[in-house]
Amino acid sequence: MKTTTSDESAVPREVRAALVETVEEIGQAMGLLREAATDADAGNVIGGKMGGSDALFILSELEGKFSEMCAKLAKWSEAGDPEEDCGSCASCGEELQLVRPGKHQCPKCG
Repeated sequence: MKTTTSDESAVPREVRAALVETVEEIGQAMGLLREAATDADAGNVIGGKMGGSDALFILSELEGKFSEMCAKLAKWSEAGDPEEDCGSCASCGEELQLVRPGKHQCPKCG
């Protein structure tokens, strides 16, 4: 049985730490959305939209962070033996790259 080194577990630890950081940001977005709905219900639609805009900014940043975490984790979890060839593109011959779990794609042809 192969033993795991800290280098081999760095990616899941890093993704876990990044995920923990997002919890606070999700809470901030929820608070802003609650405030936006309350303002709009009270007739302050402009104030509500301002809060909604702030929440939108947080959510769009989270979307990028989640995409980055997913890509990093997919690349790590789906990586085979570094010496193993994933194959090449039938159209151009370029080496295939991992784009999501179980899916390899040519960087040139798509």
